[in-house]
Amino acid sequence: MDSRESSPYLTEAVKAGAALMGVAYEGHGLLTTPQLHYIVRCKNDPSFGDAREIGYYARISDAFKKFCKLSSFGSFVAAYRIHTLIPTGEKLRTQNIVYTQYKHNVY
Repeated sequence: MDSRESSPYLTEAVKAGAALMGVAYEGHGLLTTPQLHYIVRCKNDPSFGDAREIGYYARISDAFKKFCKLSSFGSFVAAYRIHTLIPTGEKLRTQNIVYTQYKHNVY
Protein backbone atom coordinates (compact mmCIF):
# COMPACT_ATOMS: atom_id res chain seq x y z
CA MET A 1 0.00 0.00 0.00
CA ASP A 2 1.01 3.59 -0.49
CA SER A 3 -0.48 6.95 0.43
CA ARG A 4 -2.35 7.56 -2.84
CA GLU A 5 -6.12 7.79 -2.68
CA SER A 6 -6.47 4.86 -5.10
CA SER A 7 -4.25 2.54 -3.06
CA PRO A 8 -7.01 0.73 -1.10
CA TYR A 9 -8.84 -0.09 -4.34
CA LEU A 10 -5.68 -1.33 -6.04
CA THR A 11 -4.85 -3.41 -2.97
CA GLU A 12 -8.25 -5.08 -3.08
CA ALA A 13 -7.81 -5.78 -6.81
CA VAL A 14 -4.42 -7.40 -6.15
CA LYS A 15 -5.91 -9.52 -3.34
CA ALA A 16 -8.75 -10.67 -5.60
CA GLY A 17 -6.34 -11.49 -8.43
CA ALA A 18 -4.05 -13.41 -6.10
CA ALA A 19 -6.98 -15.41 -4.70
CA LEU A 20 -8.21 -16.17 -8.21
CA MET A 21 -4.78 -17.50 -9.18
CA GLY A 22 -4.30 -19.42 -5.91
CA VAL A 23 -1.36 -17.26 -4.88
CA ALA A 24 -0.78 -16.19 -1.28
CA TYR A 25 -1.15 -12.48 -0.56
CA GLU A 26 0.92 -10.86 2.16
CA GLY A 27 0.19 -7.26 3.09
CA HIS A 28 2.42 -5.03 5.19
CA GLY A 29 0.33 -1.87 5.33
CA LEU A 30 1.56 1.59 4.48
CA LEU A 31 5.32 1.54 3.80
CA THR A 32 7.98 3.71 2.22
CA THR A 33 9.73 2.39 -0.89
CA PRO A 34 12.96 1.63 1.05
CA GLN A 35 10.94 -0.32 3.64
CA LEU A 36 9.27 -2.34 0.89
CA HIS A 37 12.64 -3.06 -0.74
CA TYR A 38 14.04 -4.17 2.63
CA ILE A 39 11.14 -6.59 3.19
CA VAL A 40 11.50 -8.07 -0.31
CA ARG A 41 15.25 -8.51 0.28
CA CYS A 42 14.56 -10.31 3.57
CA LYS A 43 11.98 -12.57 1.91
CA ASN A 44 14.53 -13.47 -0.79
CA ASP A 45 17.34 -13.92 1.76
CA PRO A 46 16.01 -14.62 5.29
CA SER A 47 19.52 -14.30 6.75
CA PHE A 48 19.47 -10.58 5.80
CA GLY A 49 16.99 -9.72 8.55
CA ASP A 50 13.47 -9.69 9.93
CA ALA A 51 11.03 -9.26 7.00
CA ARG A 52 8.76 -6.86 8.88
CA GLU A 53 8.58 -3.11 9.28
CA ILE A 54 10.11 -3.37 12.76
CA GLY A 55 13.03 -5.28 11.22
CA TYR A 56 13.67 -2.32 8.91
CA TYR A 57 13.75 0.11 11.85
CA ALA A 58 16.03 -2.21 13.83
CA ARG A 59 18.47 -2.50 10.93
CA ILE A 60 18.57 1.27 10.32
CA SER A 61 19.01 1.91 14.05
CA ASP A 62 21.79 -0.67 14.34
CA ALA A 63 23.62 1.00 11.45
CA PHE A 64 23.22 4.40 13.14
CA LYS A 65 24.56 3.04 16.44
CA LYS A 66 27.58 1.52 14.67
CA PHE A 67 28.21 4.83 12.95
CA CYS A 68 28.06 6.68 16.28
CA LYS A 69 30.60 4.28 17.80
CA LEU A 70 33.10 5.29 15.10
CA SER A 71 33.17 8.74 16.67
CA SER A 72 35.84 9.68 19.21
CA PHE A 73 33.60 12.35 20.75
CA GLY A 74 32.32 10.11 23.53
CA SER A 75 28.97 11.34 24.80
CA PHE A 76 27.27 13.62 22.32
CA VAL A 77 23.89 14.71 21.05
CA ALA A 78 23.14 13.51 17.55
CA ALA A 79 21.23 16.14 15.60
CA TYR A 80 19.71 15.13 12.30
CA ARG A 81 17.03 16.33 9.97
CA ILE A 82 14.26 14.10 8.61
CA HIS A 83 12.18 15.66 5.85
CA THR A 84 8.75 14.15 5.48
CA LEU A 85 6.23 15.09 2.83
CA ILE A 86 4.03 12.02 3.03
CA PRO A 87 2.26 10.24 5.91
CA THR A 88 4.55 7.23 5.58
CA GLY A 89 7.59 9.42 6.13
CA GLU A 90 6.09 10.97 9.26
CA LYS A 91 5.58 7.46 10.63
CA LEU A 92 9.28 6.77 10.00
CA ARG A 93 10.27 10.02 11.71
CA THR A 94 8.33 9.24 14.88
CA GLN A 95 9.02 5.49 15.09
CA ASN A 96 12.70 5.41 14.17
CA ILE A 97 13.58 7.71 17.06
CA VAL A 98 12.50 4.99 19.50
CA TYR A 99 15.11 2.55 18.22
CA THR A 100 18.23 4.73 18.25
CA GLN A 101 18.69 4.75 22.06
CA TYR A 102 20.88 7.84 21.79
CA LYS A 103 20.16 11.31 23.05
CA HIS A 104 19.20 13.30 19.97
CA ASN A 105 17.60 16.42 18.61
CA VAL A 106 15.35 16.10 15.58
CA TYR A 107 14.58 19.14 13.48
